[in-house]
Amino acid sequence: MPSWNGTDLGAALRAAADLVLNAQAAGGEASSGADPGTQPRTQIVLISDLQSGARLDGLQGSTWPTSLPVDVRRVTLADRTNAWITLPRGSGAITESVFDTESTSSGSSSPDSADKQASDVEGAFRVRVMNSGNSERAQFRLAWLKADGQPAAVPPRSVQIPPGQSLAVRLPLPPDDAVAIELSGDDHDFDNVRYFTNRPPRSQTVWFLGPDATEPRDSLLHYLRQLSLDTAARVITFAHHAPDAGPPTGLAGPLVAADPRSIPLIFATGSIDQPTTEALLAYVRGGGRLVYVIPAADEPGGVQPTLRGLLASDLVTVTESQVSDYAMWARIEFAHPLFAPLSGPEFNDFSRIRFWAHRNLSSLPEDCQTLVAFDDGSPAIVERLVGQGRIWMFASGWQPQESQLALSTKFIPLMFGLLDAGRLDAAAPERLIVGEAFPGIMAADPSAIEIERITRPAAPIGRLSAVECSDSPGVYRLRSEGNEEQVAVNLRESESRIEPMATDELQRLGVVLGTLETGQSTEQRERQLRDLELESKQTLWRWLLVGVLALLGLETLISGWVARRGLITSVG
Repeated sequence: MPSWNGTDLGAALRAAADLVLNAQAAGGEASSGADPGTQPRTQIVLISDLQSGARLDGLQGSTWPTSLPVDVRRVTLADRTNAWITLPRGSGAITESVFDTESTSSGSSSPDSADKQASDVEGAFRVRVMNSGNSERAQFRLAWLKADGQPAAVPPRSVQIPPGQSLAVRLPLPPDDAVAIELSGDDHDFDNVRYFTNRPPRSQTVWFLGPDATEPRDSLLHYLRQLSLDTAARVITFAHHAPDAGPPTGLAGPLVAADPRSIPLIFATGSIDQPTTEALLAYVRGGGRLVYVIPAADEPGGVQPTLRGLLASDLVTVTESQVSDYAMWARIEFAHPLFAPLSGPEFNDFSRIRFWAHRNLSSLPEDCQTLVAFDDGSPAIVERLVGQGRIWMFASGWQPQESQLALSTKFIPLMFGLLDAGRLDAAAPERLIVGEAFPGIMAADPSAIEIERITRPAAPIGRLSAVECSDSPGVYRLRSEGNEEQVAVNLRESESRIEPMATDELQRLGVVLGTLETGQSTEQRERQLRDLELESKQTLWRWLLVGVLALLGLETLISGWVARRGLITSVG
């Protein structure tokens, strides 16, 4: 059935081929005793516009059966002009700058670089408008839409994009009632609307518990405060609680009641008393995140009781490592959400980060996972899942006194990972693609989360437990026990690339192309073969007849010649 899902041509062809091969293997087309020459040929008929945005990944990594050709019948579009809007990847499209535009070629500029160009602004909403290479027009308009589909009270903006080009556009901030931006002026309107969530950023606080050195070179907190962890969905501020300031009750009330939605992350170091340790564990069980940086093992007060309390094990021991020169991270679990963004070959080299000091952890409980290990094999970062939250143990600090981590390019994405990677309590992502599953809210029971569509046609969708995924573009509201989130669902951007791909693209991926032979054409071909055979037989009889006539003529000539010779002899 037609749907808003992305076109996966490769998976469709592979599924069709598997159906045919399975039917043939099960004897669905002919019995095992049948003459192979009499079995009908099987082919796949592909009727498609072969848009260049169709995915072909399903054809890679496998061999196409040579006995199963594909008959491609291309559908040609009469109207070729198509332009579309893309929103920057990330959490939002709202930036802080003045209005400006910049044009780039879609063939020579990556979306990421254009997004960066468009983000160097203040008080603006950034989008990218692209025009297909075979378009016949270049003039388009952009307008804001409200949830009911009506234009917002803001004049539309005209933009000009030559065919095959793209334009990074910085628009004034949308009206409060706008939920989408619409493009007009092209031939195809199926992809002209892009939805977004027009919500203010959430204010959140990251706490640091423990002593803080006055010298920046020795301070963990100093380098945290140099970071900007803000996004369009949140504004992060740092707060510090020193151990000599009494019980930590400034965390929006008692620490035990800290809400992970307003306090998404807590850093801690040094010796922590038992009541505070229990309060931290309660915070983590509710979905919070705790990063405990193990200080030098010979510090006054000791840290072993704190470690044993946080790891719920009396067997854990910590000692100071004897580093002769420097240590390095030797083994990293890049499959873990914390390091997955750094798993690419251009990011995964940590060999230049040196550690001057670190602690050795031993007898860790079984529920702890070592995410990073030093080159001597000792754990560098340990993770423990507690309830709905996580505890991370760092065996070394990031301040220059102990390592080069804070001065490296890996520090910022690592801190973002601690705040965001794999969160169970995170707000719903601002944008989804049609077919992606709706997220939960604060790890609530899916049966308690209600989903409704607030854009036209507005309607309740049902409970999250009964709705597998989003099936159409729009803005949806998720509600549960007083919590509410909005999420925008958009068409996959590759669907907008309707210019045709070359047929040999399928051949390049190994697909065998051929023409489907119908029953009528088979009968006609067999009739032609019979006619040819009959004609060849008639030709043979024709030559035999000629031969007989030639023999008769020769016999007549010989008989006449003999008769004349006899007459001459009798006369003489």
